[in-house]
Amino acid sequence: MEQNRQGLRASAKQKRELGREIASHRVRAGLKQEELGALVGRSQDWISRVERGALVLSVFEYIRLARILRISIEVVERIADTPS
Repeated sequence: MEQNRQGLRASAKQKRELGREIASHRVRAGLKQEELGALVGRSQDWISRVERGALVLSVFEYIRLARILRISIEVVERIADTPS
């Protein structure tokens, strides 16, 4: 993770990797982007940006998505430990 004035921040590579995990789990769950968006109170476009790694999410948003898609904390930790 990169260090900035506000603290730790995910690199572009880490955001893309987490987005790919979210997309993969969504597809395995049989959900369309629009359906996942409805479950988290967001639009299909928002889900698309998350999956592309184009959006910075709060830890709470990641936790909410991870719970819905049953993404383990180990997956998130592995991505966080990946060099930028």
